Amino acid sequence: MFLDEEALNVGKDEYTIPQDTDYDSIEEVGRGVTEKEKEYKYYTIQKNDTLQKVSQKFYDTTKKWKLIFDYNKKVIKKSNNIYPGMRIKIPKLN
Repeated sequence: MFLDEEALNVGKDEYTIPQDTDYDSIEEVGRGVTEKEKEYKYYTIQKNDTLQKVSQKFYDTTKKWKLIFDYNKKVIKKSNNIYPGMRIKIPKLN
């Protein structure tokens, strides 16, 4: 779902966000931090990274790579297809 300026009342002091809004689209518009955003961090894939290495960096174990993969299925189509510069979400553990 794409947000339009009218739906957000852009240019006004208050913003009205439709209840069925995909919060990822709000982020693209740049409207502050949402509840969903507090559930993850962004990470930009570096040269020689693998999902196991990323898992090690954030969770101190390589075994959480599948959690990262599942959380980023819109971006990562196959677990071995990550590239430098790719921006992924690292879910926070409860």
